[in-house]
Amino acid sequence: MFYGASKLIFQKAEELRKNMTPAEEIMWGMLKGNQFDVKFRRQHPISFYIADFYCHELKLVIEIDGSVHDLEKVKINDAIRENDLYELGLKVIRFTNNDVLYNREIIKEKMQEIIRDLRSPFRGLGRILVFDNYDSFTYNLVHLVEKITNGKVDVFRSDQVGLADVAGYDKFILWPGPGI
Repeated sequence: MFYGASKLIFQKAEELRKNMTPAEEIMWGMLKGNQFDVKFRRQHPISFYIADFYCHELKLVIEIDGSVHDLEKVKINDAIRENDLYELGLKVIRFTNNDVLYNREIIKEKMQEIIRDLRSPFRGLGRILVFDNYDSFTYNLVHLVEKITNGKVDVFRSDQVGLADVAGYDKFILWPGPGI
């Protein structure tokens, strides 16, 4: 859960919990108390970093960015940090201070969408290929799976597919609809 965070990182996290920004306090108010049916921690040590908010169940890091994050050097550091956290198997999402302060309903909607996606049984499936004759039922199935997997679905008619067509796919769905 802490990915080898040092004692120094824990001490700094404790200090940050005592001195949260107004946007962090508002976000914490939205996250604590299981409003999203998951537990978040604030100012959570992870490796060399301190996440503004962290949900261990979903491996989700939430960062609240002030205007300093618009500076080029900070953007580079943020990208390195995100990559390091990604390498640990964590997902990082970012909201700006202004979003938290002035667009809370949008943030709540986005959080519900992200949590739903992270809990999805299709999470981590990679590219999906559907074999079918592509009737209207398949059309609906494909669009549902596309929405859940963020667009990683392709369809081939079952009578028009070759071995070379399927090489780059992680999962397959054979849908024996009408006409097969």
